[in-house]
Amino acid sequence: IFGSLVNLLYQKEPLRRACLLITQAGIAKGITRGGIAAVALETIAEQMGIKNENRPCLLIKDKNIASQLKYELNKGLKKIKGKVDKAIYDKLTSKIGQLNQLPNALKLEDPFRILGIELNDEEKYCLDSRNFFLHGTFPKPKNNIYNKLSQYDLIYIVGTRLMMLGGILLLKKAGYNGSVVDFGYTFVMKQNYLLSGRYNEIKRMGYAHRSIESNDVE
Repeated sequence: IFGSLVNLLYQKEPLRRACLLITQAGIAKGITRGGIAAVALETIAEQMGIKNENRPCLLIKDKNIASQLKYELNKGLKKIKGKVDKAIYDKLTSKIGQLNQLPNALKLEDPFRILGIELNDEEKYCLDSRNFFLHGTFPKPKNNIYNKLSQYDLIYIVGTRLMMLGGILLLKKAGYNGSVVDFGYTFVMKQNYLLSGRYNEIKRMGYAHRSIESNDVE
C-alpha cells in the first residue's frame, strides 16, 4: 500500500502539494485549519480524475425552463441597474449566469461514492461547510448535526475531518481499505469527558477509528 501511495504522489505533483497542505493544516488552529484542509481536499478530489457520469451536470435539466428562469431573473435585475454599484450589479449578473450549476459540495461527493466510500451525514455536513472556512467565517450547526457542540469544538471537528476525508481519498486510491484515526471525533469526546469531570475515563480512552469501507466510527 505504501508503495502504491508513493507512486500515486510521484505521478501527480498537485497531490504532493495537497499532502503538504494537510500536514500544515494539522499544526494550524481555528478556521485556518479548516481553510487549508478545504483547499487540500478540493485538490485531491479534482486530481482523482473521477466523475459521476450518471449525475446531471445542471440542476434543471430542461433547457427551456432554465433559460426562462434566467431571463426572468435578469429582467428583474435590470430594473435596479443604475441604483446599485456597477461592481455589485456585475456580480449579480454573474451569479444568475451560474444559477443552474451544481453546488461544489455535490461534486466533491462523487469521488467518494465512486470509490465506494460511504459518507455519513456528519461528513457530508463537513463538505458543505468548507466554504465557511474559505470565506473566513464560522461553520454553523445544521438541523441535529453538531448542534450541541461549542463553536470551538465545531470548528475543530469540521476542520480536522476535512483533513481526514482528503487522506481517505488518497489511501483508498492507493488500495487501502482499513481504518484511519478520526482525530476530530476523538478530541470532542475527550473534551466532553473532561468537562463532565470523568478524568479517570479519559486516561483509559484510545483513539476513535473511521473505517474506509464503511462510515462506522469505533
